[in-house]
Amino acid sequence: MNTAHHMLLYGCTKPGSNKPVWNCGEMASTSEQESYETASVCESGSTILYAWARDAPKLELPQDVGFKVGGHSPIQYLVLQVHYATIDKFKDGSTDDSGVFLYYTERPQSKLAGVYLLGTAGMIP
Repeated sequence: MNTAHHMLLYGCTKPGSNKPVWNCGEMASTSEQESYETASVCESGSTILYAWARDAPKLELPQDVGFKVGGHSPIQYLVLQVHYATIDKFKDGSTDDSGVFLYYTERPQSKLAGVYLLGTAGMIP
């Protein structure tokens, strides 16, 4: 929470880049960030599977609930988008271990999970 401002886990049919790190286009423009390739999170098939922001509780899905990933699913790749309020703590070469733990099974779940994400001025009619 003291490092990452927010994180979004996307399911993509095809990721926006094949690089391990890239600028999603939502980053502030600074000389450090301009050194990264700019590409959208997903080139095609963008679905948000998980969202976390500062002070948010962890997400635990109920038993037998999950997301269908891989196989004949449109989700073939997972992309974790991490945004930082500031990158000052990395200027000395320090690294970060912010992320998510993923648990999987090859057994189909009886119920599929879904996520509604509302941003600023978002609403559900």
